[in-house]
Order: sequence, then C-alpha cells, then structure tokens
Amino acid sequence: MKISLKEINRRFERIGAWIVRWRWLNLALFALILLAALKGLPMLKMDTSNDNWFVEGSEIRLMDDMFEEIFGNNDYAAVLVEVDDVFDPEVLAAMRELSDEVEAFTPLADEVLSLTNLEFSRGFDGGIDIDELIPDPIPTDPDELEALRLLALAKPAIAGKLLSHDSKMSWIMLRLKPFPDDWSTDEEYLAFIQKVAEEYPQYFKDFDSSKPQAPEMLIGHVFMQIVKQEKYEILNPLTSGMPMISYEKRAWVSAEMPRLMGLALLFSIVILAITLRTFRGVVFPVICGLSAMLIVFGIQGYMGYKIDPSVITMPMLLGFAVAVGYAIHIVTFFKRGLREGRAPREAAAYAVEESGWPVMFTALTTIGALMSFLFVEVPILRWIGLTSAAIVGVTFILTIVILPSLLSFGRLKRVGRSNEQGDNPLFSRLMNGFNDWVMAHPNLLLALVGLVIVAGIWGLTRLEVAFDIERTMGPKVGYVKRMLHVSETEVGALYSYEIGINFPDKNQAKDPQNLRKFEALEKEVKSLPLTKKTSSVLDIVKDLNQVLNEGDADFYKLPELTDIPEYRDFDGTEEDVHAIETQMIAQTMLLYENAGGAEAEKWIDYDGKWLHMQVDIHDYNAKELKRELDRIEQKAQELYPDAAVLIAGTAAEFTVMQGIVVWGQIKSFAIALGIITVLLIIVFGSVRTGLIGLIPNIAPALVVGGIMGFIRIPLDMITVTLMPMLLGLAVDDTIHFINHCHLEYERERDYARSIRRTFIVVGPALMTTSIVLVLNFSAYLVSDARFFFNMGILAVAGILSALLTDFTVTPILLKLFKVFGSEENENREKRCS
Repeated sequence: MKISLKEINRRFERIGAWIVRWRWLNLALFALILLAALKGLPMLKMDTSNDNWFVEGSEIRLMDDMFEEIFGNNDYAAVLVEVDDVFDPEVLAAMRELSDEVEAFTPLADEVLSLTNLEFSRGFDGGIDIDELIPDPIPTDPDELEALRLLALAKPAIAGKLLSHDSKMSWIMLRLKPFPDDWSTDEEYLAFIQKVAEEYPQYFKDFDSSKPQAPEMLIGHVFMQIVKQEKYEILNPLTSGMPMISYEKRAWVSAEMPRLMGLALLFSIVILAITLRTFRGVVFPVICGLSAMLIVFGIQGYMGYKIDPSVITMPMLLGFAVAVGYAIHIVTFFKRGLREGRAPREAAAYAVEESGWPVMFTALTTIGALMSFLFVEVPILRWIGLTSAAIVGVTFILTIVILPSLLSFGRLKRVGRSNEQGDNPLFSRLMNGFNDWVMAHPNLLLALVGLVIVAGIWGLTRLEVAFDIERTMGPKVGYVKRMLHVSETEVGALYSYEIGINFPDKNQAKDPQNLRKFEALEKEVKSLPLTKKTSSVLDIVKDLNQVLNEGDADFYKLPELTDIPEYRDFDGTEEDVHAIETQMIAQTMLLYENAGGAEAEKWIDYDGKWLHMQVDIHDYNAKELKRELDRIEQKAQELYPDAAVLIAGTAAEFTVMQGIVVWGQIKSFAIALGIITVLLIIVFGSVRTGLIGLIPNIAPALVVGGIMGFIRIPLDMITVTLMPMLLGLAVDDTIHFINHCHLEYERERDYARSIRRTFIVVGPALMTTSIVLVLNFSAYLVSDARFFFNMGILAVAGILSALLTDFTVTPILLKLFKVFGSEENENREKRCS
C-alpha cells in the first residue's frame, strides 16, 4: 500500500483554500459555539467521592452497600482534641458543646461518639445502669475529675480508643447517615440542603446551596465551620475522616489548579514568543487551546457530568500543550509561506497544505491512545481519557480551521528572505550538526537505546501502586500534614476497613461459640502490623461482663459458665454448657437493652445474622494491606466455613483500586499501543515503516516506567494516566518526522539528503513543540503535592526521551531499512549491472 504525499498535500491545499474562503463563516460559528459552551460551564458538578473509582455493580460497591444497609454509613467526620489535660473542666465543657453542636447541625449526622457523649455502664445489685461518663453539670472538684479519669482509663473500650492513656488527647467521632444514591438529581436532597442552609446560615458561609452539592462537600463544609469557631480553640481541634479529606482536597485543588494552569500558560507564551516571534503566532494558539477546553467542559456541563477536581488538570494541561504544539506547525509553515512572497490568505492555505495531514494523524493517534482508557473499569479514568480525547479532537478542528482563518487576515508583507535554514537559522544549524553526528554514530546510538529499553523493563518490574494521601499528596500540603499527624497519634485515625460475618440463620451471631471465634479473629487482626485499634460487639459484651462482676478486670472477657460460682464444678455435657452460656449472653444483652443501650446495633444486627468489626490502621500500605486482608479473609473462612465473609470500607476500597489500576494500566497501554500501531501503518502506508515508527513511541513509556520503579514513584490517580498519554504525544514527533522525510524522499530520492532536510525543516518545530510540552508539564514541579510533582518529572522525562529517540533511532532505521524504496543511484547501478 503506497501513499503519495504529494497527492495528499494537494487535497489539503484545497481544504486550506476552502477554509480561507469561508473564514468569516468559520469565525462566526466558532463564536456561537463558544458562547453556548460558556453557558454550560456553570452546570458542571464537582464530586470527590470514592465512588468515582468503581463502576456500578462492582463487588466492592456491592459490599459497601450491604454494610450500609445493615449497619449504616461507614464514613465518619472526626475531631482530635489535643490539650494538656482532657479532664480540665473547661476542656470537657468545650468537648461536650462541640459534640452536641456537630451532632445537631451537621447535615446527614447520625450520632456522635466522644468522651462526653457515650454509653457508660455501671453495675448495681441485680443489673446495670447506662449513663454518661461525664455528668451534667461538669464537676470542678479535682478529686471528682480524677475519679472520672480513672473510670475512663479502666475501660478498654475507652482507653486508647477515645482517650489517650496520658489523658492529653481525645477522639470525637460523628457517625453519618447513608448518603443519597444519586444526590445530583435528588430533588428532596437539594430541598434538604436549602432548608438547613436557610435555618442555620452561620454554618453555610461561602457555600452555594442553589444547586446540588456532593454529601462529602456539604458535611465537610458545615463540620469545618463548626469546629473552627473561636470558642473551640481551647481544644486545638484537628479534623479527620473521609468527608473532611474530600472537602479539603477540593478546596486545595481549587486554589492549586489556577496556579498551575497560569504557569503553564505563561511558560507557553514565553516559548512561543521566543521561537515564533510574532504576535499572532502567540495569541491565536492560546485562543484555540483555551477555547477547546471551554467547549468540551461546556458540553459536559449540559450533559450533567460530575468531575473530580483533583484530576481535572490532566486533560486541561494536556489539551493546552497539544494546542500549542499543533499551532506551531501551522504558524511555522504560515511564516514560510510569507517569506516566499505569498499573501496572508495564500500563506494560511499553504500552512494547511503542508501540515494538515501530519497534524490530523497526530491528533487521531493521540485520541486513539487516550480512548484506550474507556476499556478500564474505573469511571474516573474513563472520564480522563474521554475528556482528554475530546479536547484533543476539538483542538485539532480549531487549529486546522480557526487558526488559519485568523492568520489569513492582513496585507501582503514580506517577513524575511526564504532560505535553506528557515525561520530560525540557529535552530536549523543545530539540527544540521545534530544530523551529522547521529548519522555518523548509528551503532553507538542503537546500543544506548537498547540499554535504556532493558533498564526500563527492569524498572517496570519494581512498580508500586498507592492511593493514600501520604504518598500521593505528601506532607507538604497543609491539610495532609495535619491529617497525617492525627493518624499518628494514639487515638486518632485516618483509614479504616470493615469486616463482616454473615450467618445463614438467625441468632447465630449471638452464639457463644461464634463469638469466641470472632474473638480469635479479632486477636488475629490485632496482631497484624497495620492494625491500630478495633471496635466490635465484643467490646460491649466484655465490658458488661466486667460490670456485672463488680468491675473486676479479670472478667473483661466473654461470659463463661465458670464465672458463676455454683457452676464451677459443673460436669454436664458440652451441649449443656453451650446452652447455659447462650442464656448468659442473651441475659447480658437483655440487661443492656433494658438499660437503654443502643451502641451494639452498630456491631450486631437485630436478627443476629451479622457480626461487624471496624479496624483502624496506623498507616496505609497497599501491598501490606492486601496481604493482611487476604490473611483475614482466609482466617475468617477457616473459622466460619458456612458463613459469608465480607470486607469493605475506605482502606479496602483503596486496595481493590490497586488491582483495578494495575490491570487497567496494562490493558490501557496494550490497547493504546495496538491502536497507534494500526494508525502508523495506515498513515505511512507500510507495515515496516509503521513498526519502525513504533519504536520511538515505546521508548518514553519504558523510560517513565523505569524511573518510577527505580526511584519508587507509585502509580496513583494521576501517574496512571501517563503512559498511554505519552504514547499519544510521542507519536506526534514520529509522524511529523517520518512524514516529512517521506515527502523529501519523493523529491530527492536520496536518504541522506532527505533526512538532513527533515532535520532542518521540521526539526526546529519538533524541538519547539517538545519544549512547549516540557514547560507545560514543568508547571507541575512547583506544586507541593507529590503526585503533581512526580507527574512533572515523569512527563518531562517521557517527552524528552521521545524527542531524542525520534532524532536518533528513527532516521538511522529509515536509512538502514530503506523503507521508502531504493535510492536513485542504487537503481542506476542495478540497471547498469
């Protein structure tokens, strides 16, 4: 299959002439579309929920839904209190007021659990009494306060969980009601937001209640407004919990994103001004790039898309970088046309003629690579791929239609003498010298590239995945540093997961044997390196047993027959012992319920078919947690062969994400590679040329993967998108280089001269576009967030490696394999022989 580039260019010449002829119509339609898109922008919805990472019906979401249906929402908003002494009367008063206020006024609040608001059981003859630990009014007598401290520290369910052993820290946790399934379209939910905003305006400062807001944003905003009140400064409160992470992440990204985009825009303008040295060459590409983003996001607004603000910069920076890169080729040939004496209208048509074909196929290959994300079962990655591909597509249309239309205005003006060295003699001389050096050292360069490829493959085997905020965001980000401090304290927590045991029959969860097995499972969980603390119905049953035995610490255990003096010498059968112990537990729980106890409902369901355990962890390590969760599941299945074992919660979700992302990355890269291979074969009209063009596109992915493996940069929500994206970007240089080399070969019929001319004519433009891309992604390097900073390093490394490979391996292989046919002198020699 042979392709005549001269014929293709003639077709694009006609397209260019048509675009210039109808320039006013083009610009009018562009203005109308842009205005319509601007009206759609306010309709965009921001959503930082973890649900963005899971497709509907996925196993982990089904587990979470099941837990939520039985035990309620497993998310919570929390406050760590850090003071000199929690049992200071002023501190206790502030804690009680804060606990009451967040429970009363936080939307979707269920109940608060704190030192001043908890079930505290005391024994008396014939039963138990459940009341609050801290009486009202709060005592001021030091002896009374010291007695309360000793009571609290004597309770294993309080000490180390709600109160640190040194009494300097306390944990206030607000449990939440289930979130609406589809909050963005739930009219009752919107009415609820507007009602509470009207009733309590002091908590809704700077909050837009005119449209639906994600529950995490609503809870996070109000909770923060309450906690940061001056009257609670005595507590030195530090917030935590997933709603607070989501809320503060959105606030941070909202401030960080304009800064990064502003820097990227500034860098691009500077490099365009230096290289193109024309006002129109700077302003018009910027207009096209920004307009493409506005149009795509405006359309998504009309379509009701929900966007995670933490990933929105990826398609924006990519789209703008691509816009500037495409524009450079159009403007470069436009200026070449002016130098040759063409009028602006003719020069604009000439620019489309010379660069339309390669720009079109670079856009198609980039879109194809990005669309590979649609095959990954992660909604947020699908959005990134679809949005980035849409921006690239719109950018291409604007670059090939609107940019020439804008450039075509003006009068005939000679901008310089047309010569071999083009518009930038310095770049052209550099390219000429580089061509000489490359073609003189083919073996050395191929060997070096081979070593880099081997090293990259080795590095890829060391890749890790991380979604925790410490490794992705890093402690330089203010809110992350604060939350990490909370998680490092004795009582504070940031990540947790839930374990559920679902029995086939009623009341099996209350069976003494099953409770003892659950105790064995809890012991196994506590022995794991990541476990910080656990909570379950065992805490309540053991505490009640201790209370019923005059507070003796030896009785902090599950009730046993031997606890009753008259049964210590009982010689009945195992069935008899089991029956009596079953009655003991049933009577204990009945006393608890009659005394008004309700906390057990969070850990065992009404029918007695579910046992629930919450596990808070010290730190999140995906690899270690995966090992621990597998171990827990195996242990639970051994203990309960006839029951279903479920693991859910935030930390478990992150671990599931790890597997999805790893396989999603492999699948996405493989699909992108296949798409680009097919397109390269099509665009070059040759399988051999297409495969040669593939080599410089694999290299940057291997370089980036190797760097990530060797310096321990994890795959996360941002870097996971990098390799397919780099495939789409790297192929741009390849197509332009090989396409122009082919065109020059059709004119010269000599590989050496064709490659030299390619270096001189398109080499400066390829270098300029790569510099623009590098500077765009360098904007990430100024961010305090690790995932942005890592993205900057990796993108720069990938783009530069792509350019270097295109400037070294590609010309060497083109000449070595003579992919465009035999040279003219070879044909003459064959005819003479």
